[in-house]
Amino acid sequence: MAGFLAQLLSCLGALRYSFFTNINKNKFGYCGKNVTFQAPSVNTKLSNMYIHDNVSIFGYTKFILYEGKFIVKRNCVIAIGLTVITGNHVATVGLPTILQCSMHINDVEKDVIVEESVWIGANVTLLAGVTIGRGAVIGAGSIVNKSIPPYAVAVGVPAKIVKVVFNKDQILKHEETIYKPDERLAENELNSLFEKYYFDKTPYGVDMLSKEQQQLLKSKIEMFL
Repeated sequence: MAGFLAQLLSCLGALRYSFFTNINKNKFGYCGKNVTFQAPSVNTKLSNMYIHDNVSIFGYTKFILYEGKFIVKRNCVIAIGLTVITGNHVATVGLPTILQCSMHINDVEKDVIVEESVWIGANVTLLAGVTIGRGAVIGAGSIVNKSIPPYAVAVGVPAKIVKVVFNKDQILKHEETIYKPDERLAENELNSLFEKYYFDKTPYGVDMLSKEQQQLLKSKIEMFL
């Protein structure tokens, strides 16, 4: 009986953090459709958060925003423990650190942007001014202090590109499947990305959908276009 009660309390606790204490989305700068934003979360300025359609952000997050914005575009998944910091304090002559931090004098604030279909692993930190490119994967525990290009796999402290999500042909096929024609990356853009970042990188993803899987997913994918 005691074991059953312990399991029940554990389940109720998980439900509480997953559903009962979700953040009030009306306080966001923007919150789209089908957004899951789990608590607990520390947020200094919800009005500077812009979360677009079909985004899942799991709990235990920290958003340290003052003037900078945190923007997440559609179809992203962000695992537990994300930290986002949009500002940097600048040491100033004659200004004690305690006042510098509390008054934000001479702070440098920059937006943090996560483009479409990004997957961010657990306990990642995104620092001021970075953009995570479309379709990128950020490995668990990474600290991102520089922008990451589309379809990169980046890990580490600081995060570095270690692989590419797909090869060029797979990206073209992927873009054709899930993006409208006017939203797709052009082939010359992909050529530039591969020449600059991925010429020596192996693909991380696979191309293994059967016809049955394709049919099953077709109706679901249309929901996200």
